[in-house]
Amino acid sequence: MIFLVGRYTAIEGIKFNKNHVGESKLQYLNRPIPTTREQKQRDYRDSVIEMFEIVTKIPRAKIVFVYQTPELPFKLEYCISRNLMGEATGCAIPRADQDEFFSQYRNIVDEVLKEYPQVDTIDPLKTFCDDEKCYAARDGQLLYDDDIHVNILGAQLVMEGVTERYP
Repeated sequence: MIFLVGRYTAIEGIKFNKNHVGESKLQYLNRPIPTTREQKQRDYRDSVIEMFEIVTKIPRAKIVFVYQTPELPFKLEYCISRNLMGEATGCAIPRADQDEFFSQYRNIVDEVLKEYPQVDTIDPLKTFCDDEKCYAARDGQLLYDDDIHVNILGAQLVMEGVTERYP
């Protein structure tokens, strides 16, 4: 079984947390660095297609694409209040904001995945979000180490669904 996991959403070079300095750039093979939105989307789409073309040719391999975990628009230290029991409270963001940030990425991936029905998917948004909000903490426990990396508890919650589907 091969799990494809990564941080994929910086297609435009921007991050959900506006406090991050710098810009990321996607460059596909021997093409120049894209400058227009259309070029960036094309290059990202082509890189996703190439990834699936390669991994789906591996004999007898079950391929599972794991969508990116939600990103936070803040540093955890700015949102955490601790009571005497050490429980984290707050740290929720509107689900609509997360959906908007992920929309370009998800549209591209979902369109490409239609051509690869043999690739299964896991969606961490179902672990971290409900219909209204996405949470950086649950039951008083943080699920993230920082604004983009889940901690051990967050990873365990995602893995609960994995072990149920792939015993």
